[in-house]
Amino acid sequence: MPIEMENLHEKIAEVRSHILDLYNENKELYDENDIKRILHEDYLIERDLLIRKSIKDTKEMLPAALRFRKELNVSKLKAVDFPLEFHKLAIVFHSGSDKEGNGLIYLRLKHYRRVKELEHLFKQFLLYHIDELDKKTQQKGMAIVMDFRSTGLVNVDMELMWFLLRALIQYFPYAFNQCYLYQLSFVYRSIWSAIQRLLPVELLQKMKMVNDKTIFDYIDPQNLPLFMGGKCAKNFYQLPQNCITASEMGFSEKEYQNYLKVYKYQLEECERESKQLAQNELNSY
Repeated sequence: MPIEMENLHEKIAEVRSHILDLYNENKELYDENDIKRILHEDYLIERDLLIRKSIKDTKEMLPAALRFRKELNVSKLKAVDFPLEFHKLAIVFHSGSDKEGNGLIYLRLKHYRRVKELEHLFKQFLLYHIDELDKKTQQKGMAIVMDFRSTGLVNVDMELMWFLLRALIQYFPYAFNQCYLYQLSFVYRSIWSAIQRLLPVELLQKMKMVNDKTIFDYIDPQNLPLFMGGKCAKNFYQLPQNCITASEMGFSEKEYQNYLKVYKYQLEECERESKQLAQNELNSY
């Protein structure tokens, strides 16, 4: 039966009890930090109940989300768990909100390249930003801004895209409210034409194709980065303290040099942008 507001506290208690039973049966499948939050933060269960079609669905999908988080170690991820180069590239970052109050996560796809040795780590990097923003916004939700400018075949990674969409649909449905597809390139327009027929209607309704003019219908200029034509001069390349390089994290020298070779141009471009943003910040004082 559809979830209603009546007896919500009883439904929360029922789901919580169900999850605790599952945890006690197979503790290795769940993260104790997530279980502690389930015990003490009602809204984690409430928002799932309100978006699912039935309490049965919540009792199935919320534990699945918790197992997914355990598998990817989401609750324990920190900024310093990722190589310095990830932060220098700023392929993914979160900042500001749209006009509906959704926190914003940006994906700068022109800076992305698929490197086999980094695939798992980059998936965790995506989830780290989603989880961090989810904690900050709590029940307000989030929107993804996918910046497709200057992208080509070299930037395409359909496995990563499906991973992101699956994570948002199945494991963060209560938080994912909008996705802004910013200036789809020719390559991605062709891909989008093919895959949109495979997506559920409820996901398609959250997708909005925008350009350098219509983006302001959804995001105020003050919240949109300078590189997208907005007025937000925040330096998105600021590096976490004690962050180390991929080489220092244990990647072999061969892997590290291949990584630097693949991202050489992008790292140089981001370094120039970072210096310019830092200079702009100094000039503003």
